[in-house]
Amino acid sequence: MQIDLKGDRPIYEEIYEYFKDAILEGRFKKGERLPSKRALAKEMSVATNTVRAAYDALSCEGYIESVEKRGYFVSEIGSLYNFKAEPINAARPEKESYKYSFAISEGDKESYPIDKFKKIFTQEVIYDEEFYERDYQGLYGLRHEIKNYLFKARGIKTSEDNIIISSGLEQLLTIVFIILDKKLRLGLENPGYKELKTLLKLNNIDYEPISLDHSGMNFERFKRANLTAALLTPSNQFPTATVMPIKRRFEFLNWAYGASGRYIIEDDYDSEFRYSSRALSPLKSLDEMDKVIYIANFSKSISPLLRLSYMVLPNELLKRYYEVKPQINSTVSNIVQILVKDFMKGGHFERQLNRMKGIYNKKRLVLLDELEDIPGVHAIDSMAGMHLKVYVDGIDDYEAIVKALKKKSVKASRLKDYYLSEEPMAKDALLLGYGAMAEDEIRSAMSIVKKIILDFKK
Repeated sequence: MQIDLKGDRPIYEEIYEYFKDAILEGRFKKGERLPSKRALAKEMSVATNTVRAAYDALSCEGYIESVEKRGYFVSEIGSLYNFKAEPINAARPEKESYKYSFAISEGDKESYPIDKFKKIFTQEVIYDEEFYERDYQGLYGLRHEIKNYLFKARGIKTSEDNIIISSGLEQLLTIVFIILDKKLRLGLENPGYKELKTLLKLNNIDYEPISLDHSGMNFERFKRANLTAALLTPSNQFPTATVMPIKRRFEFLNWAYGASGRYIIEDDYDSEFRYSSRALSPLKSLDEMDKVIYIANFSKSISPLLRLSYMVLPNELLKRYYEVKPQINSTVSNIVQILVKDFMKGGHFERQLNRMKGIYNKKRLVLLDELEDIPGVHAIDSMAGMHLKVYVDGIDDYEAIVKALKKKSVKASRLKDYYLSEEPMAKDALLLGYGAMAEDEIRSAMSIVKKIILDFKK
């Protein structure tokens, strides 16, 4: 027998693989006797126990069977249909790299509080009493800190029991779909978070893109669509940066109060970053009848690497949640949850927010200054979030500008990239994010933007 004993694996595994392959390939037939343990050990100059371990593995998996005082024989293993499969090209698409990035969803990686997290991890995390606990909703200590933060900074009164921790908007929405038995027709802002279309299709959720006006989602069109829920970003609409005024907020709340089974899902994704005054109050803080499902995250305020989001669930949905929660365990590790809990408890989160607001505001002002130097350019500044909407006189083809910037290794996007469905009369615009680059990089990148825009205007 030709058994290779020069591989990196243990000898008994080499023997096991040899006989397994021989049986599967038909070189050893049903009922054929294998060499005895002693004979094979002597032939191969190995210990008898080594052969025994190989035979035991083969016997355990049903390839051979032991007959007392007679030896080991090949078992009846049947056969497997063998269809020739076409080769699949599973190569991952190459990730595009850019020298400069105006991506509207990227933050300042240099400002993540890594050093503070290292200190918390080494001095506090492994000694925390919750380190070895498991809670379907997320650790109580973190939910307690989030509850305090929501009351103090966002004007939301809730309890730890209503807060659910997960790893992103998609996961939290999936929980909502499960709780509501997928019996909802959802209105989505158009333009908006385009990637949600895939999630909704996977969950068989009926949805309707609703166009925007100067106040956010068009309420009259929403009402005519006969929907049961609305997904809104009222404090800083993504990606137009429209702020929903109080009148429109009351219209949506009154609609939700008008019938059972109606809900508003509020994605408060980056409302902390407002540069003219205090952060705008969320829709949830106005909700007197508990019909708003509030969702927020720590991606922009701390780091997207955490993959940590949370949801405040209305009381009337808690009973259903408790029925299904063993099947929807929190996907965030205890280590991350304890890190953020201690980060908030020690006052570091509030300081980090103020620090990041200062950093992003300086970048915003740099970008505005650079845009002012380009004739015919009008920047729409909501004084919130991390990007600007830019219009250029005499230019309608913003896709061509984005492509020209790409050739110069500058990443940018346009408003129409975020439409969930066609809006023939919709006006396009250039979107420039200022979160990812340093101030000097913004200036360098804008010299390229300026040249390309002026070339298009000729």
